[in-house]
Amino acid sequence: MEIINKYFHELDSISVLKEPVASFWECVHEGWPEKCYSEKLVAGLIELFKQCQTQFGNPIHKILDLGAGAGNPSIGLAKAGYEIVAVDKDPDMATYFNTNANIESVKIPFVFRDWTALLIPNHGNEITPSSFDIVICRGNSFIYAGTWETLDFIKPAVRATLALCMKNIYAALRPGGFFYIDISRRIEYSGIPVHCENIGFRQLHDEVIHIYWFVRYEPEKCKRIVDAFRVFHDRYTHKLKKISSHTFVSYHLPHNELISLCIEAGFECINEYVRVAGEDHYDIFLFRKPNSPNKE
Repeated sequence: MEIINKYFHELDSISVLKEPVASFWECVHEGWPEKCYSEKLVAGLIELFKQCQTQFGNPIHKILDLGAGAGNPSIGLAKAGYEIVAVDKDPDMATYFNTNANIESVKIPFVFRDWTALLIPNHGNEITPSSFDIVICRGNSFIYAGTWETLDFIKPAVRATLALCMKNIYAALRPGGFFYIDISRRIEYSGIPVHCENIGFRQLHDEVIHIYWFVRYEPEKCKRIVDAFRVFHDRYTHKLKKISSHTFVSYHLPHNELISLCIEAGFECINEYVRVAGEDHYDIFLFRKPNSPNKE
């Protein structure tokens, strides 16, 4: 926290603003100031899709993006010709997503849905079972499925929620379909009391924003806590203007437990620690629904 404290001392009065989660994530982009998605990540995913088709013979065209957020990478994938259905349970994210999609002149169905009810019909916004070639769950979204905006929770209840979400993800895929998921890097919980990550600078209108987050764990409660900060400077004078923050609390899901959840749902684990250009903050896993699944 020394970095943030340094900024506090520069302010006339310490003022840390609590901000909505959607506005925080809208800013956390990896070096694409003119676009709402990372061209590097989109290209990396397309290359991965081609590798999957080459290895398994299953083409990827229809994509379900869970935790679609503000539109990265869905909007870029839609512009590349893929059919996308976006899902998020945060109404503010839906606003950002639809605004960004309009700016980029793409039409993407956005389904406001809790993942535990993913396949339940809802006023015409149906997600049909066995209809997607790949489900993407990126940005470490899965660990929040049972704890979003919750500061306290009970481990068995959250574990059951995650298992139900995984079952729904499995059911949404066609036989032979893929599940792409990224998750907290192992280094975060390798014994370091607080893991600090410098996300870098972003330019937004007349401000330059420096983003940090600090990750800590409460193993006895299976909690992962992220204190995320945005430090705002004037673009021209470089004067510190304000600091905003948001705290995210999630279930601590170690990699071996993620794999167990996927296997329990019926998936085959085909690749651990996948490398995808443009994804620098998480560890990536790739699973596959068998061509002849023995469970639904």
